[in-house]
Amino acid sequence: MTIGETLSKAIKEKKWIEISYLNQTGANTTYWIAIKDINGKEKKIFVTFFNSNYSLKTFETWILFERIKSAKVIDFATYESKIDVADKIERQLDLYEWLG
Repeated sequence: MTIGETLSKAIKEKKWIEISYLNQTGANTTYWIAIKDINGKEKKIFVTFFNSNYSLKTFETWILFERIKSAKVIDFATYESKIDVADKIERQLDLYEWLG
């Protein structure tokens, strides 16, 4: 499964994802993310995230799809979102072809 397909599955099922992400300093960092919104044109994803190696405190930010190096759905961890991201994607499929 590609990274895009993994993200798509997690969006539909509202599940957390473990990602390896190339951060601003050029280092790979592992995070758990919950996708809360998405920008198809810019390939940006608004997430709630945390890194359990440092803290269980969550943060929110936009991340870039191209910087995600690997992704794995966490089957036992779900979340709620005010925005129906899956519906947003379905309404504009051409903008989200990069999700696989």
